[in-house]
Amino acid sequence: DLTRAWLSTDPDAPGRLRFPCGSQVGSVTGLGDGFDQTDLFSSTSVGDGLITPQVDRFALRSRIRAGLAPTPALREQILPTVLECPRLLLVPVLDATPPVDTEQRHAVVGFTYFWVSDVRSRTFSGRPLRGLMTTSSLQVVGIRGWAVDPGYVRGGDWVAHQEDPDDALPMSVPRASVLVRTECDDHPDSECPS
Repeated sequence: DLTRAWLSTDPDAPGRLRFPCGSQVGSVTGLGDGFDQTDLFSSTSVGDGLITPQVDRFALRSRIRAGLAPTPALREQILPTVLECPRLLLVPVLDATPPVDTEQRHAVVGFTYFWVSDVRSRTFSGRPLRGLMTTSSLQVVGIRGWAVDPGYVRGGDWVAHQEDPDDALPMSVPRASVLVRTECDDHPDSECPS
């Protein structure tokens, strides 16, 4: 279940957000402290070694949020330490042509990154909950965020050509995640802002 996967405080099976990747940590009402609240585009992310000091953070954010590939100036400006962040997911890129097998499966042709964060203003939800779609009882029902072209991540291009997630992830990165496509803001998916 998504709630357990993201927010569990069970010491034997902690949720993803219980593994902060830097100094941006906060609390969740009713669950306690120690939850990751990393904002990839903040000045704190420079100090945490997630993005390079010289990057134009506003240009980086604008291009990623728009779903655009990096310009030469923004290429490889996200550092490999970001791979340890619980908000960074590795997701498959599927061949969109009609499936050729009888089970109607699409082939995986590579991978890309997905950063879990809010697609609106920072005030949409509590900072540790940013990017998680929750009910009033803190049940996680989905995630929001942006696809991140592998070209933004230093040394990250290689994931785009992998067909097996075991080959595309460092051993220390959690390998379990679930993405479910849902409607957003009462609009069909085709109308959701990217």
